[in-house]
Amino acid sequence: MNSKKLSNILNKVINSAENRFKDDLISKLEIKSGDDFQVILKDINSLLLILFYLDISFILEEVECRFALAYGSIYGFISKDSHSRMLGPGLTNVNEILNKKDKKYSFFIQDEIYKSILLDTIGLLLEDSLSNLTNKQKKFLYYTIIEEKDFRDIESLMKVKQRAVYYYAERSKYFLVMNIFDKIALSFEPDRKKVEKIYYNGIKLDEGLNSDKISCLVFLITAIGSLLIKFFDIELNKFLLIIFIFTVILILLYTVNDCINSVIVNIKDSEDISKNKERDDNA
Repeated sequence: MNSKKLSNILNKVINSAENRFKDDLISKLEIKSGDDFQVILKDINSLLLILFYLDISFILEEVECRFALAYGSIYGFISKDSHSRMLGPGLTNVNEILNKKDKKYSFFIQDEIYKSILLDTIGLLLEDSLSNLTNKQKKFLYYTIIEEKDFRDIESLMKVKQRAVYYYAERSKYFLVMNIFDKIALSFEPDRKKVEKIYYNGIKLDEGLNSDKISCLVFLITAIGSLLIKFFDIELNKFLLIIFIFTVILILLYTVNDCINSVIVNIKDSEDISKNKERDDNA
């Protein structure tokens, strides 16, 4: 592809993305030197969505592109209407990563190396998921991501049945990618209680014994033990034996409960796998 055609494609895609995400931009989505472009968005969710939009746009144009996403400190003159003059470790380090790494997606999270490693790993999965799209899958992603069409509209546009649309969605990894983006965005939520409520929605977890509960339990056992020994003339050794037996019973109950839950989960997983296989065979 010659440089003029590449430049035209780049300008078309960038202008389209800037118009689409104009309410989410902090800085202008602008082309720097050569074929590099950069933008700052208001939150991680917007950043991931514009990444997907740009990626699908360039895939449709048969243009290979690499992305580096950063979460860090930036300062200087920042404008969404004109050229920004920005500095800071967030910008410097993401440019360094983009220039030095050959992965399609690279992440830099300032002061959080472990989160950066995990996101880089997710980036490898995303790259593999979107590397072997068929023409129909690309067409589905175009209507879904670029044109923002719902599945009913896509049925008419692609002249296929609803089952086929869902088949393209699964095979193009659309559901997987959007689910991954939701989890990444959730990992940046500072409110721990909110994160737990969303992530563990509908799941009752055994929170275990925190320090406050342990302190209360120790106090209660000590108090009950003192009363039993004093008023019922129970020897200390017998009391400790009672506590031991009680503890063993609790451990056995928890173990049996975990085994039952594990069996139920395995049965459900087997049923889901069978259903997915049957749906793939019929599609």
